[in-house]
Amino acid sequence: MIIVVLAGLIFWGLSRSPKNDLLKEVPNLPAGEWSRVITTKEAEPGYKVLTNKFDGYEITVPSEWTTPELATSGEYGAAYNNLGLNIFVVGDIKDAELIFPTSARFVEVETPSGKAYKTTNKILGEDTFQNKEIISLPIENSLSVGYILLAKEKVYVILCSAVGDNFEKLVSLCEKQILTFKILK
Repeated sequence: MIIVVLAGLIFWGLSRSPKNDLLKEVPNLPAGEWSRVITTKEAEPGYKVLTNKFDGYEITVPSEWTTPELATSGEYGAAYNNLGLNIFVVGDIKDAELIFPTSARFVEVETPSGKAYKTTNKILGEDTFQNKEIISLPIENSLSVGYILLAKEKVYVILCSAVGDNFEKLVSLCEKQILTFKILK
């Protein structure tokens, strides 16, 4: 009897999809919407590598940044002071463009992960009325830098946003981290 149970457990372990280890079940949601597990390992002193094997990417950030252990089905966010680093995984370029303001203009740049499209914008504040129209005014002392990277079946958007007196320094630090972004094969 014990041999049958052990054989069943071994067969179950070998036949189980490794993708199941990369997701955390969220009750009442389809498997495609379950949270993604983010693994963290020490890199060079003062840095850590964050890996999302399910969505196929990794990025290196300073150790003092707040980095959750889970990502939602389409977004991961890390933070440091008044800085936010967000990684979005979407299906196509049109979905990626919706993340940015309509006024965003992109330039093609080369990154270690390949060709990317970069934009720099002020962060838009809450909607307000002006001249009988609803508009979003930019927040002073703010900056957002975004990159769009195309892969075979996915599009990655990496966005750094900062507000406050040292917003330029924070976004510059964050942009260095974007250049460590790797698409896993």
